[in-house]
Amino acid sequence: MPRRSSGEDPYRFSPRMRCDWSRFPQLVERALPLGPTGLPDLEKALQLVRGRPFGG
Repeated sequence: MPRRSSGEDPYRFSPRMRCDWSRFPQLVERALPLGPTGLPDLEKALQLVRGRPFGG
């Protein structure tokens, strides 16, 4: 996390920071226009999901 210069500065991640969520929409957006041939990318996107979303 970048250091805050004042109490009002929001916390934010560096643009170099990557997470599963940023990869998920990339895979989905690439796959959907391809129809059935995009299925491998949709499967990759779903493999990124672990556990129950927003659960405990």
